[in-house]
Amino acid sequence: MRTPDPNLAPAPVEANENPAIRGKKLIGLISLLTASFMLAVDFSILSVALPSIGVEFDISPGNLQWIITAFALASTGFTLFFARVADIWGRRKLFLFGIGLLGLASFAGGIAPDFTSLIAARSLQGLATAAAVPTALALITTSFPEGPARARALSLNAALMAAGFTTGAILSGVITDAVGWRWTFFVNVPIAAVVLLLVPLSIAESRGTRNQRLDFWGAVTITLSLTALVYGTANSVNQGWGTLTSGAMVACGVAGFIAFFFIERRSASPLLPSRLMSKRATAIPNLAGILAFLTETSLVFLLTIQLQDVLNLSPLQTGFCFGFLGLGTVIGGTFGGRIVGRIGAGRAITFGFTLQGLCVLLLIFTTASITLLGLTLALLVVQGAASLIATVGFVVAATSEIEEELQGAATGLVTVSQQVGIAIGTPVLATIFAFAADGGSTTHAIAGAFITSIIANAVFCFVGAILGLTISKIRPVRSVPLE
Repeated sequence: MRTPDPNLAPAPVEANENPAIRGKKLIGLISLLTASFMLAVDFSILSVALPSIGVEFDISPGNLQWIITAFALASTGFTLFFARVADIWGRRKLFLFGIGLLGLASFAGGIAPDFTSLIAARSLQGLATAAAVPTALALITTSFPEGPARARALSLNAALMAAGFTTGAILSGVITDAVGWRWTFFVNVPIAAVVLLLVPLSIAESRGTRNQRLDFWGAVTITLSLTALVYGTANSVNQGWGTLTSGAMVACGVAGFIAFFFIERRSASPLLPSRLMSKRATAIPNLAGILAFLTETSLVFLLTIQLQDVLNLSPLQTGFCFGFLGLGTVIGGTFGGRIVGRIGAGRAITFGFTLQGLCVLLLIFTTASITLLGLTLALLVVQGAASLIATVGFVVAATSEIEEELQGAATGLVTVSQQVGIAIGTPVLATIFAFAADGGSTTHAIAGAFITSIIANAVFCFVGAILGLTISKIRPVRSVPLE
């Protein structure tokens, strides 16, 4: 007779449901996953196209970063605001608004006559992302009760979000070479139209209690704080962390977060209820989420330098290598829900981060020679899968046992964690890389800086593994085999 594990809580009734997703729910899920993938692609789809845009508009390389920064500022800064609006106004309604805005902004970007118009279009794309990403996640969590079906849906969503970021970098080069950079915008328009058609037919509206009101001062404070944090970290790439602008903006962001906490404690209808912020079972998974996206996006940055500047691979060959990373994320997303169901979210986070950290450390040796490229690609597949397992665990842990009226706020917090990790990952590791290189640009200096930065990336992974152990103690989850 098997001895019950004392760390495992009784499973909810819904956990025994059939994990198969069929009918209208399947159509709705496909629509939401398609939108999530498209929104993730938008984070990186202009990365390779930037030089072509600079040539057409005669913009210096230093100013081209605003194409990326304008998107990040809007998408990160307004996520919690829109997540709370969704709870009050209706999640499906706001999701459709976000997708519609994305389609219009993408068309405007594709026909932009000058650089200013392009920046405005990217800002609107960021706003659309802030409205659509958390509401898509909230619609998934409210459409499927806690249990294997929700874990399966969240696993697929996490896989497509992560794969979308990698795919965007690959598509950027392919589309720009084939038909020009403007089509990196136009490609969104027909996809947005299909999603707008299918979602109203397959997904019901959901919202929190009708007596909720929007916390204006909380919304202003958190929006300005997140914007300051993202701006300061993005600015550090060109000017360094020691500059007055970068340091002051990050300090303002941190001060704003502290002010936001006290505002929410006094608010009658808080943007992010204090009972949600004060839960270790919510805060710790979201911290793990920041580390998951910080480590993955910064690894792409580090490998781009190592593969091209040390191993002398072409941009196309480098993009091919990242395709293996994308393959790993799809594999991790496919099996992530099953792993979470069997061992619990916290243990899945620990397992994923530990395996990810070990693979990252091994890259130090395999990327030292072009003859070991095959082994590097194999490690990228495993590393991508491990990262997705940790990501699925973080999303499941951060959205479990949350009341219906707080699902929008909870998924908004999850989305903010993802976007903050993406926004600060490259600047943090770029700073470590620059410090280790100490101004050197030789192959030897770059290789040495890569090793130091890779070790730092692995340390972040192992910190995430420790957070997973903490989560498994404060929020035990019963294992639910998914057949």
